[in-house]
Amino acid sequence: MMSGETQTTEAIEIAYAPVAWRKIVDQALPGIDEMLSLLTVIELLEQQEEDLIILDTAPTGHFLRFLEMPTALADWLAWIFKLWIKYQNVLGRTEFMGRLRILRQRVVKAQKVLKDPQQAEFIGVTLNQASVLAEQQRLFKSLQEIGVSQNYLVLNRFNSTATINCDRASRDGCKTNFPGLTMVRLPMLPRSVQPLERIQVAGACLF
Repeated sequence: MMSGETQTTEAIEIAYAPVAWRKIVDQALPGIDEMLSLLTVIELLEQQEEDLIILDTAPTGHFLRFLEMPTALADWLAWIFKLWIKYQNVLGRTEFMGRLRILRQRVVKAQKVLKDPQQAEFIGVTLNQASVLAEQQRLFKSLQEIGVSQNYLVLNRFNSTATINCDRASRDGCKTNFPGLTMVRLPMLPRSVQPLERIQVAGACLF
């Protein structure tokens, strides 16, 4: 089916059988579950059920792959559409393709939302350690290339007596590594921030 090279009627029937078509469609991209979850979040915003939704993202590598998912999924769907258009006389006008078309429209819209600074923003949370800040800098540059807005970087568990990267002596260096970002120092808190009252205390420190 991929090459279109068939010589006999039997070969055509085998190549374009519904089972073969389903096998191709089943080659779903890794991360499709996360992508569908993002679409659900965007639907909640569109329905105005929530004013603000905060996603606690995965580590850098997984997060960047997650941000690349809309483009990858849109390309995958475009590939499926091309196959279907080419062989629709054999496959027929399936309802499934209609659902895929709607999915592609939602994915493209999700991509626009992620790149719209009025609707989405990434706030980095990192530790004031050289290796961790280097990873954060790589993420910062990658977000710029992708087009995702970032205005703040939170230095978590900040301790002025133990800083090695963003203390007063090297503050300009931090601005150079993260140009345009507002650096927010969140001090070491006595315990993990979970109950609402401790979240409010952390919020008072941040804002």
